[in-house]
Amino acid sequence: CRVRACRRCGVRNMPVRCENLQVVECPICLMLLCEPITTPCGHSFCRPCLVSTLRKTKKKCPSCRAVCHLEAETHSENITLVNVVRASFPALYEARCEDIQKEKANWDKILPIFFYNDTLFPYSPLSLHLFEPRYRVMCKRIVNGGRKFAYLPCYHSYSAAAGDIGVVADLTDVEFLPDGRALLQAKCKDRFRVLEAWVEDGTQGLHWCRVELLPDLPAPAAASSDGEVGKGGAAHTGTGLGPCVVDMAAECSEMFEVMLERFGGLRSEIEATHGPKPVEDAEKLSFWLAAVLPLNYVDKHALLTTRSSLTRLRVLKTFMDEHIYPREREYAEALHRAERVVRTEREAKATAAARALVLDEQLKTTSEAAMLADKRA
Repeated sequence: CRVRACRRCGVRNMPVRCENLQVVECPICLMLLCEPITTPCGHSFCRPCLVSTLRKTKKKCPSCRAVCHLEAETHSENITLVNVVRASFPALYEARCEDIQKEKANWDKILPIFFYNDTLFPYSPLSLHLFEPRYRVMCKRIVNGGRKFAYLPCYHSYSAAAGDIGVVADLTDVEFLPDGRALLQAKCKDRFRVLEAWVEDGTQGLHWCRVELLPDLPAPAAASSDGEVGKGGAAHTGTGLGPCVVDMAAECSEMFEVMLERFGGLRSEIEATHGPKPVEDAEKLSFWLAAVLPLNYVDKHALLTTRSSLTRLRVLKTFMDEHIYPREREYAEALHRAERVVRTEREAKATAAARALVLDEQLKTTSEAAMLADKRA
């Protein structure tokens, strides 16, 4: 088929007939195979197509529904098919590769979800004992895949919805026990917002989500678009005024050091669990303090969702001022009461002395009048 340009695909100097393109089409996307993966049953698919299909449905071949338990993300591609497709449709294959690379770049944003009824913050450590069947599957997937999963705090339904906010956990160590359980160590990294969520069939309830990362906004934008979190998680509109982030971070750090001096034995325990206190980065310091301080879950979740470091630091400063220094306030109040008592006693003594003087004067006057009356008599 010697044509200058194929009407079907627009590729010039095609070495084979255009009708043969159907032979090397992916049954899912109906486009030219790219990074083709052949399943045990003999069918071939584009890698991204097979990855997307196996994530959302049971582990079965999309064509014949045969059992298909393979990791499409890391499975070797069919070299023979790659050579045939590249030799037959070089320009179209290169265009398909560019599209697929863009699609694969978003794979890091599709993560399995671990639900738990506690709020963690970026840079916090995470230790898990996985025993549920769905989380055993998740552990094997992340070990063989991208080594990341979504940690989503959930207190009610243990299900994900668009708009939920959590943290990306990066696997650091895992130990598989003989009975299938796993001891997992991870480090929380970035915050994310759920864009889409689904449950994978055949995994006894393993949830997946597509996410977008949520970095902190610059200070002016954060002040204007993100309401400040008040006591109990309530929000009120930020004005963007007050001390800058660096000054607020220094003040919070100083207050925390004062607290550690009062409870000296906690420093080594805190640093062993959460690492040393970050002093150069205000954002890291705000998350570190939020993880260390004993906040309730409502305030924790409110701090996780806000995208302003200054707002978080203000809330943490208020918390430390209200809860870390109650003894100082009680001492000041007691001192004020004592001073008031002493002042009252002094005033009472002065009044009594004045009354005594008045009585003495009255007695003198009375005695003098008596003596004068005696003389007259």
